[in-house]
Amino acid sequence: MNHAQRCLFNSELRHLSQKLVVSEKELEKRKSIFNELRELISTHFTSVHVKLFGSSKHGLETFRSDLDILVSNKRTESKYLYVPAEDEGEEEDDEVVTFSLNVIVPPQNADSPATRADPSGAPMITLSKSSVPNLPNRRNSAWNFKQRHCTIGFLRALQTLIQSKREDFHIRRIFRAKVPILMLQHKESNRSIDVSVDTEGDSEGLDSTNLIYAFQRVYGSTFKNLVLFLKEYMHQHGLDKPYTGGIGSFRLYVMVAYILCDSARSVGLKRERCAAQTDFELMMRFLAVFGNVDGVYLTVETCLQMYNFDSEIKCVDFYSIFRLQDCVESFKQSYHQLRNGARLSTILADNSKGEHKQLHSKYIKSKNRRKRRRRLD
Repeated sequence: MNHAQRCLFNSELRHLSQKLVVSEKELEKRKSIFNELRELISTHFTSVHVKLFGSSKHGLETFRSDLDILVSNKRTESKYLYVPAEDEGEEEDDEVVTFSLNVIVPPQNADSPATRADPSGAPMITLSKSSVPNLPNRRNSAWNFKQRHCTIGFLRALQTLIQSKREDFHIRRIFRAKVPILMLQHKESNRSIDVSVDTEGDSEGLDSTNLIYAFQRVYGSTFKNLVLFLKEYMHQHGLDKPYTGGIGSFRLYVMVAYILCDSARSVGLKRERCAAQTDFELMMRFLAVFGNVDGVYLTVETCLQMYNFDSEIKCVDFYSIFRLQDCVESFKQSYHQLRNGARLSTILADNSKGEHKQLHSKYIKSKNRRKRRRRLD
């Protein structure tokens, strides 16, 4: 691939990324829906705080992104969180089992070069293999039955409130997931809104938000361009949903930040600058590294460790991604396609017959059950 081709593909990447950005008109409509829901919830539950969360908050949303809303309530013993005992056995609308981010802090070894922080104080992300020893961290999670019980109770109360006051929303409950949520569908505009609850002050959510802001501050517009393009890429290859075995947004952000940090370091620049390479070259580097083209980098044992960022989150792993090999193969195939001269639009072509678009049979059955229930309603 010559210099002219790289420049052409870089322009195409930036153009496609701009096309994926939510328009000002759409942002205003989303803001209006959020403000209406915030006013409704805050009026009836005066002790809570309603705020945007996820990509909706830090400006990395695409036109496909859901509107993520977080309802914070530190008073776990609030009367609003009471759940009648007979309601516990009720069948949920969705039988989807999903996974958390599994953001963990693995045991550190001060004598290990792989885990030693950079003494210069510059932001740094390293890739290491963590294997099974991190499993005890998951089992010792602070997430407990009482907290989950309260969260689901509060979501039920929110569902009752929204159903009684807003008939323009279709509501689905996903209470068996790792993080229980209400999924709202605005009937008129078909916009999706995910509502989750924080009962402990949203410390982890705040940390993840601060971390993503730090990525944007350190790596600039290149970070956003790559994230927007790769989010669409993952969607069209059916690899963007954690509950179907794909890679969620937060992991994707850290993966992109790792490539930018590693590339800047490899050319001898300061880590906060990556201007020596074009966005397209960095995207190709992403596909090569996480497609295991030149070596085995991305496995279930992979851990991306972060140093000197303003966040308590120090590591993300890939242990729960049960379609991780599909992700690796997709990255590798796309890398070779582009290396052989294919255009970026080629790897974004939505091919419904592609093997990476096929979901596990139990998720297809779950989707069909939801459709039948809607028809009965």
